Amino acid sequence: MIDCLRTILWLVCVLVGCGMESANPLTPSVAPVGIQNDCELASLRCSRCHSVARITQSRLDSLGWQRYVHRMRLMPESGIASRDEEPITRCLVFRAAGTAGLARLQQGNP
Repeated sequence: MIDCLRTILWLVCVLVGCGMESANPLTPSVAPVGIQNDCELASLRCSRCHSVARITQSRLDSLGWQRYVHRMRLMPESGIASRDEEPITRCLVFRAAGTAGLARLQQGNP
């Protein structure tokens, strides 16, 4: 009887766990696939030194995010490679200002 209850409990835990895969908190729900990929990278790199809450609660504009990511990339412990700077910036700018912010960033007018 106890083995049967353990098996049922294990099965319930497995089934509940399958439906509880958490989304990346940095990725806005309306983000295009490319931005979702950029946000996965941002989550991986930025969470090395910052809490996700600190990142999601920051109120920087497009230029502010561009400068901040560049400054963080220069920190050796950040793990941000030069090739990571642009996608991380795109993610954070999209979070802050949506597609309009990305357009300004691409035009060189963050």
